[in-house]
This record gives sequence, structure tokens and C-alpha cells, in this order.
Amino acid sequence: MHGEINARVERSRPDGSVEIVELVASPVQTSEWAELARRDVDVEDVLAILGREDVRWHDLYHVFEIVEADVGGRMFSDGWVTKTAVTHFTRTANSRRAIGGEARHGHNRIDPPKKPLQRNEAHDLVLCLVRRWLAEKAPPKPPDEVVVGVRSAREGAATRSDEIS
Repeated sequence: MHGEINARVERSRPDGSVEIVELVASPVQTSEWAELARRDVDVEDVLAILGREDVRWHDLYHVFEIVEADVGGRMFSDGWVTKTAVTHFTRTANSRRAIGGEARHGHNRIDPPKKPLQRNEAHDLVLCLVRRWLAEKAPPKPPDEVVVGVRSAREGAATRSDEIS
């Protein structure tokens, strides 16, 4: 999954002119993650699992456990994921009544949630968690700033007064 967000901002200069700046997001850090995987067996395992063509429920749970073992409760306290979302994920993944033969357990002792998580929702949750984990291990570069224009103080004032009326 890849997304790109760019923004255009205007900021005032000390002389009163207005600088128009485009913030261009850095590219996805796949090369940094690959280098990290060479040094960190957990990152290597996570990337190998998520790189498979057919990622199954037990694969997602395995990835979740790797991240959880590394960061513990910080995933909740730092706002990466909610306890409710994790409980929903784990109860679905563990329940044979919820997802059949894909479940981590073969018995029916795990009560499924009222509305079991769909596999694609579980994948999104785990992927979001992994992205936060990887961003901590290999922080993303800040966006590049490109000045695309400058308005004089007079133009900036005229524009601002036009916007007010």
C-alpha cells in the first residue's frame, strides 16, 4: 500500500511578503526497511510474512505478536492502536466459530465477537501497527520544502483583505 500527501502552505516572511511553499512527502522507506531487516530478525520476519501473496489469519497474528513483544503496551499508550481494536482482532483470529479453519485454535472455547472482523480489516489493522513500528525503528525523513512562489507584502495584504470581504 502506498499513499502520498503533498501540501501547499503560505507563510509570512519578516518583510511582510508571503512565501508559497509546497511540502512534498518523502518516498516510502522500503530501502531503509530492507537494510533494517538485515540487522533485525523481527523486521525480517514481519516483512517476509507481509510480502507473501496469501497472508492468512495466523500470519497476521504472528506479525501482531512480533510487534507486541517488541513494544508491549506502548502500542496503546502511544496511540498506535486501541485495546478495543486489538481485542476485536484477537477474538476473531482465535475463534473457530468466527472464521472457521483459519482460526488459530481448533476448539470452540473462544467466543467470537458479535461482529467478527473481516480479514481485510484485520490486515489493515496489523499493517497500520507495523507501519508505526517501522517508523519508530527507521524514522521517516521530513517532507522536502520547495518554494513555488513569493508574493510581495502589498500583494499579500490585498489578497488577505479580498479574502476577508
